[in-house]
Amino acid sequence: MMMMGLHFMKEVPFQTVYIHALVRDEKGQKMSKSKGNVLDPLDLIGKYGSDALRFTLAAMAAQGRDIKLAEGRIEGYRNFATKLMECRSICPVKQLFL
Repeated sequence: MMMMGLHFMKEVPFQTVYIHALVRDEKGQKMSKSKGNVLDPLDLIGKYGSDALRFTLAAMAAQGRDIKLAEGRIEGYRNFATKLMECRSICPVKQLFL
């Protein structure tokens, strides 16, 4: 894409390039439908909730590092988020000043 932009438009098409991590299974193998080790996000959302999946991916993501995704991790982050929400309901904060 960069080369095509330089060749045809005579300018750099974009200044910043983001490369995301590869999501792997718990054994470190690349997830693949042919291997049968893919975790369907819709099934995970149905089982654990979208917040748990988002929290897991955000917590595990680091620049230049692949993600080893396992259902146990998603379940653990769901339980942690549930505890945080319970604490919030028990001890409500009236106002928060930043």
